[in-house]
Amino acid sequence: MPNAQRLADDLRWLVGHGTHDVLPHWLATVGAASGPFATRVDRQWKLRPDQVATIVSQGRLVYDFAAGTRLTGDSSYLEACRRGAEVLLDGFSDPDHGGWFYALDLSGEVVDDRKGAYGHAFVIFGLSHAHEVTGDGRFSDGASSAWQAVKDHLVDPAGGVVTHLSREFAGPTDRHRSQNPVMHLFEALLALWQAGGREEARADAVALGRFVVEGLIERPGNPLPELYTPAWTPLPESLGGRIDIGHQFEWAYLLSRAAEIGLPSDWLPYAEGLLDYAVAHGLDGRTGAIVSPVGLSGDGLPSSRRGWWEQCEAMRALANWAVVRDRIELAATFEGVLRYVQDSFVDPVYGGWYAALDDDSKGSEWKLDYHVVALCEEAARLLRHSQ
Repeated sequence: MPNAQRLADDLRWLVGHGTHDVLPHWLATVGAASGPFATRVDRQWKLRPDQVATIVSQGRLVYDFAAGTRLTGDSSYLEACRRGAEVLLDGFSDPDHGGWFYALDLSGEVVDDRKGAYGHAFVIFGLSHAHEVTGDGRFSDGASSAWQAVKDHLVDPAGGVVTHLSREFAGPTDRHRSQNPVMHLFEALLALWQAGGREEARADAVALGRFVVEGLIERPGNPLPELYTPAWTPLPESLGGRIDIGHQFEWAYLLSRAAEIGLPSDWLPYAEGLLDYAVAHGLDGRTGAIVSPVGLSGDGLPSSRRGWWEQCEAMRALANWAVVRDRIELAATFEGVLRYVQDSFVDPVYGGWYAALDDDSKGSEWKLDYHVVALCEEAARLLRHSQ
């Protein structure tokens, strides 16, 4: 079938792109660090003088190097993963109040001592993947401890999570709630269960998934709003309420992948509804780009952007559903997004992805190519699945 063959060719391109372009640049730029990983990188992959490391950036780069180990077998990635995980485990943890500090400078001094659900998700995620490739039980123990800190201090009465608390896990609590840290905790629990080898994480992943599917999406075909009141009712547009198209794709992938590894398959209609909503409301048919966010009614917003990570999550979900769920017609949409990315985000001179259409830098504390690497790793898995 032509669509299937083109999809396979594109997936092979992504695997090569990850293993020969994106990952080697990150390894050469920050992989030898003995302390926290630097994050701010210019177009030519040179470190900027102003640096900060967060538990999000550290966890994402630990994952990148774990993925590099799996994709290439190169021991340089393994050693970078191990060193980064040790810093994440020991350098960011709070010996007095538990949990993990949000940010350090490159000397290891604490520069932001808040405790947050989003950040702890990437402690769990990074350490779980580090355990998988190193076999070091300290990393899975650390990941479990980070999840326990979330359960003890950051889960709210409704079953969601608060975003940030103080070092002592005290208030003030956030005025609003967001599904975003919930999503990344769900992703992290899948990793803790599978890569970290912790069977007990499965039940917690099911509970968190049920909170989102049954409590927030409610019925198949509904989109998932981004922001909520503390009682988890959708925030109106007048207060910033919106539908993030990138996160619809991300959940569509995560729920599909969860079903593959044994979580409830009756979540799939909800996931498919998110996928179809995202394509219908977020795809620019003229360019192939994914545009996000949109309003609660599905209409575009003046701030709609064509972001690099949204393109990644769209491609990962589209490819997964085309291959695993036999929706091969989605391959054409996947191809359109990939061509847009190749033309607009991939740097033909210095390699890697631009941070934005108007920003040619390659890294920041948010942009560590975790989304790109996850896409490339899924491409490799889907190629094996098709064989």
